[in-house]
Amino acid sequence: MTGVQTCALPISKKALQGLIAFLIIIMIYLALTFEPKMAIAAIVAVIHDVLITVGIYALVGFEVTPSTVIGFLTILGYSLYDTVVVFDKVRENTRAITGTGRYTYSQATNLAVNQTIVRSMISLKSWKNSTSKSQKCAA
Repeated sequence: MTGVQTCALPISKKALQGLIAFLIIIMIYLALTFEPKMAIAAIVAVIHDVLITVGIYALVGFEVTPSTVIGFLTILGYSLYDTVVVFDKVRENTRAITGTGRYTYSQATNLAVNQTIVRSMISLKSWKNSTSKSQKCAA
């Protein structure tokens, strides 16, 4: 083993421990934020995203490095953000069900997902516009 490999092994181990600790903290946060059924679904969604990514990575046989763990944490961050935004919108839309009776739970959930997709598309378009303007200024 080279000096770099000897040093990288404990760092990779610590990084994996950090990833597991972060997942546990996220599970606690989701469990406290949403009602039980929604919390379980949110936790499953986040774990699903991480397991698919880690599974594909392991299937290909790549070495786990600190950079890899940073990538997993980035994916986890985006997954968590999307999950919280969608589930929060579902919670907001389903609160109105009890009073009005306009929508069923399924319809309110579908509406929340559609609203979130539209919001994401608008955000992406705004980001693209701001990026292209900054590139024109740099030229």
